[in-house]
Amino acid sequence: MKSIRARIIAILLIGAMGMACTACGRNSDESSSGAENSAAESGADIENSGDLTIAEGEMLKQDMTISDYVVEDSQSDVPVNQNVNQNSGTSGENSTSEENYVVVTDEAGQEVTDENGNVVTQVVTGGNSGGSGNNNNSSDGNSGNSSGSSDNSNGGNDNSSNGNNEGSDGNTYTPSIVGKLLYWLDMSQSRDYVFNGDFVDVTFRVKDDAPDGNYTIGIGECDFANWDAETVTYTTVDGDLAIGSAQQKETGTPGDDGTIKLVCESTSAQQGEEVTVRFTISDNPGIVGLIFRFTFDQNALEFVDYNVGEDCAEFISLA
Repeated sequence: MKSIRARIIAILLIGAMGMACTACGRNSDESSSGAENSAAESGADIENSGDLTIAEGEMLKQDMTISDYVVEDSQSDVPVNQNVNQNSGTSGENSTSEENYVVVTDEAGQEVTDENGNVVTQVVTGGNSGGSGNNNNSSDGNSGNSSGSSDNSNGGNDNSSNGNNEGSDGNTYTPSIVGKLLYWLDMSQSRDYVFNGDFVDVTFRVKDDAPDGNYTIGIGECDFANWDAETVTYTTVDGDLAIGSAQQKETGTPGDDGTIKLVCESTSAQQGEEVTVRFTISDNPGIVGLIFRFTFDQNALEFVDYNVGEDCAEFISLA
């Protein structure tokens, strides 16, 4: 059994990672290194401080904080948007025509699906009966998205891998994926905390000019640690936000390759509306610290606020 000093030193590494990512969001590698050194020095101070009391070590507890972090391509397959319609800007006589998002059906009138089970859709420009200029948004170029952690998986979410969704006039919509990082630590009670259910609720505002389509709310790399300073594995399912006329997708099911299950519930909204996206946690064996990351498309969504879910509010407070 590790001593309390060893536990604190080990779990302070989570704090170091959290501070380092916050520093990275401020574009400072030196600050990132400094954050890690600061955590290491704190650990050394604890090791040499003799008997440790809660009053002497406020680092034993940190209410949940939020910060920006840089989403790098090398970190994960960045979730991008599917079936995003682009209004035609300039295309001759059709420049004022509207583009409609339609589902492809077979001769029996049944929806056509691709090999991954996704419904095949087309963008059809109004008044174009000859089919010219239509864009078939089938499964070509779509692949399952990995969250970037070796311990987690997407639960079967399929996301476009190229990041650009082409409208019928040849224009493209380019997403801009950004991330938020949540950090929490509580070693003040010398025990693990078990909480499940509604974990974090995040409110976005859908931008007025966001094209209709399905937008991924991703779960990035996370870190969980228990009282014994052990890493707790996890698996994830990204969420889908259907904007405008896009069809809302069902929430996926997490795999079994991680202990903790993190799920972003899918939902829908219209342009100009505020929408709350819920992240849930299940099969939590008990933890004392965490780093939780989520990603979204800032070209379509504006981050408004976040709160601890009602099922976890007894254990986690906001800073």
